[in-house]
Amino acid sequence: MKRRNSYAVRDQVPSGFAAPLGRLCDALPAVAAAIVDAEGETVDYAGYMEPFGIKLVAAELQLIMSELQRSEFHGWQGVQEVVVRAGGASFAGIRLGDGYSLIVQLGYRAFSFSRRALNEAVRELCEEGQFSLPNQFRLEEWLRVDVQDDGSDTHRPCAVWLASRWMQVQVLGRYMSAELQRREVGYRVRLEDGQEATLVRERLGRWYADRLLPH
Repeated sequence: MKRRNSYAVRDQVPSGFAAPLGRLCDALPAVAAAIVDAEGETVDYAGYMEPFGIKLVAAELQLIMSELQRSEFHGWQGVQEVVVRAGGASFAGIRLGDGYSLIVQLGYRAFSFSRRALNEAVRELCEEGQFSLPNQFRLEEWLRVDVQDDGSDTHRPCAVWLASRWMQVQVLGRYMSAELQRREVGYRVRLEDGQEATLVRERLGRWYADRLLPH
């Protein structure tokens, strides 16, 4: 995805939401991400667009999500996520509770994105804002981690960066799941301290662990 080399100049002091939003933009990757309230006002944002553009996108998608919830069609009233693919960009909106939403502008023609990166970001944002965690994010916990692998095509992990050091891992077997996307690979591993975790390498080379390990 083509994007600018640095974030746009901000027009407001960053809050505790800014860092998780920035990490989400880097992980997906995304052009911009914002937290918006029930009235369509942007609480905070991060990204490579000018602030006015980010806030406009956030307000527009929040309006769409609100209209869906007021729809006469019963199936739309409970919509918690919306993904829109347009000619020049794609957008995603996720309900966070208390009327707040996470709005993300994705790259050109994007229609899917890392659910693990989204899982981590939503958890951080809900903790910061003291929102109730949406139900669809309660079943799994993913954390982005740094992993050293063996350099082969199978990307077999050798160590993971935890507690400010490289911790050696023992591979117990391959992780097989219908949720793995094309060019993703997963392993079940045991750490030096006896903990077990699943490590997944996504197609862009980013690794995620399936539990909140110390880091």
